[in-house]
Amino acid sequence: MLVRYVISITHPYFLLLQGQMVDKQYKVAYQRLMPTNIDFRNIPNYSVSEAAGYLTIPVDRLRSWRAKSLIQIQNAKTKKLSFINLVEAHVLKGIFLTKGIFMEQVSTALERLNEKFGKPHLLARSEFNLFIDNLGHFILLSERKQEEMQKILQIFLNRIDRDEEGLAVKLFPFTKEPDPDAPKTITIDPRISFGRPVLAGTGIPTDTLAQRYKAGESIDELAEDYNCSRLQIEEGIRYQFPAAWTRQINWSFSSTDLWERNK
Repeated sequence: MLVRYVISITHPYFLLLQGQMVDKQYKVAYQRLMPTNIDFRNIPNYSVSEAAGYLTIPVDRLRSWRAKSLIQIQNAKTKKLSFINLVEAHVLKGIFLTKGIFMEQVSTALERLNEKFGKPHLLARSEFNLFIDNLGHFILLSERKQEEMQKILQIFLNRIDRDEEGLAVKLFPFTKEPDPDAPKTITIDPRISFGRPVLAGTGIPTDTLAQRYKAGESIDELAEDYNCSRLQIEEGIRYQFPAAWTRQINWSFSSTDLWERNK
């Protein structure tokens, strides 16, 4: 049964979701008021097009991953993705940046991994890190390609924060092309702002920044209003309004170039 909560804008739960709940007493109130068995990571909260935009993945590609069950939808009746599905797609993006990898190979490899560990959503778990060294053998790549894939994957895995059980709790999406030195300026946390992307450490939704910028406010005005640096504001806006090449470069730039830069 779906339970609806009517929440005042000053309610601590509302403040938490808006990324503004920093006072300890509000956190205690939230813990008392909200059911303890809700895991926000599993709530279907993102449309495919929305998730594709957040991760700079072509919509058709993300749909095909879902259709082939590379992304494990918890409820088949819904077409929306959860935060855990978002993390799975993020990792898949890292896998497919290695040239010469096909969907059928990845599907077979994941089936074997799931049989070995017996846990759902393996792509979003720390156990997947342990199996990176062997993933190339399942996909039957050359030694150089295996090394290339491992390096690229590690860049993507380093953008994920996990809980004590090894399951993802935060994702730091790229604002530009994947790079090991890229700052973690943007975060997606299902416990903050309904899982919308926010400026890391602030809870400020990037779409709010983009809307205000589009309405005519300057970078300096936004930085002053939110007590942030210009770089933070610029990264937030860039994330919401990427140039056309940013949307395409993830699938057109040479993963070999990325590997060469990070030897």
